[in-house]
Amino acid sequence: MDNSMLTMSDFKHKYFKDAVEIIKSSKRILVWGDEDSDGITSTAIMMRTLKAVGKRADYFIPSRKRDGIGITNNGIKRINEKEFDTVMTVDCGSVNYAEIKKIIKKNKRVIITDHHVPHDRLIAGVPYINPHLLKNDKFSNLSGAGVAFILSQLLLVTFKVCSDFEEAWEYDNKNLSLAALGTKCDRVKEDSINSALLKSIKHFKRDFTVFGDVKVKEQDLCSVVATSKTAERRNMMVEIFTENNKINADRKITHISNCLSQVNEYRKNIQTHYSKLKRALKLNGEEKRILLVEEDIEYKYIGVLAGILTEETGIPVCIIGKRDAEFTGECRAKNVYNWVEFLKTLKAYFVSWGGHPQAAGFTLKGEKIELFINAFNTSID
Repeated sequence: MDNSMLTMSDFKHKYFKDAVEIIKSSKRILVWGDEDSDGITSTAIMMRTLKAVGKRADYFIPSRKRDGIGITNNGIKRINEKEFDTVMTVDCGSVNYAEIKKIIKKNKRVIITDHHVPHDRLIAGVPYINPHLLKNDKFSNLSGAGVAFILSQLLLVTFKVCSDFEEAWEYDNKNLSLAALGTKCDRVKEDSINSALLKSIKHFKRDFTVFGDVKVKEQDLCSVVATSKTAERRNMMVEIFTENNKINADRKITHISNCLSQVNEYRKNIQTHYSKLKRALKLNGEEKRILLVEEDIEYKYIGVLAGILTEETGIPVCIIGKRDAEFTGECRAKNVYNWVEFLKTLKAYFVSWGGHPQAAGFTLKGEKIELFINAFNTSID
């Protein structure tokens, strides 16, 4: 008897059916991920699942520094299109209309799995496995890893690897641990499914013992995983999570140790930057939101700094940092404020943008920075 919290009726949306049909007929699938903890765990979940159902697959995680975030033109140039016939995104893709069109023109099929707000146009014939589009409250708060895990459940049952969803849920404990970590790291709302996933976080170091060998604390797991950066097309953390037998124990330990050292150094720098921002921040008590432009702070710090200032002030905070010839902004908020709706009014200034209501980001060209600041400060909610 199937006592799982999932039933086949949860997957009645046409996007699920279309995604399954594409996967069934695919010869080789490229899983396109994202270089953060949610994106890395999502990639590993999907790679493990596709292997379990007998599909040939490889992955590509773009370097955020070199290629950008999501499906980008730089990323498209870096993949070998002869190696696959289908692209499946995880934790990205919902806002990449033009780039998806470009991939389709190369006679590739595309499946989007993501949880970011799909503010751009949708493409007919492309299944979007995205909680914002699936019309199922049960899935409404999933992280990227949660979306990948839920789709994995459907695939395990459809391909008859498992007889029902109860068996599928327990089929791969390591996938459960990965989904738990992605859910924890993305700080999504804790509903019934997310609560069930989060229970497995206590087993993470049991399932991936190298983290215990290096003595990574549970509270540091998200930062350590996110610190793993893509070299060429490969990301060592995905190799560890997918159990690549060509990666020996010493290489795994070295990589995790280096990531942990970088996390400790990062925290020291965050504290230095935070102290500087706190001293300079002058509030009059009437602010609806805060915009800070900090060209001397590396962009990799601004999201965390925005989150800390939001927590302390209770005011939505957006910080802009310099990255080469462009500016990158990270915006954070608590409770009901919606950055996606606000930034939508300013999208004419952006090279790219997207995210969640309480955590969004954007990139804009350097020559637009003054115009953007003026528009931001004069906008009315």
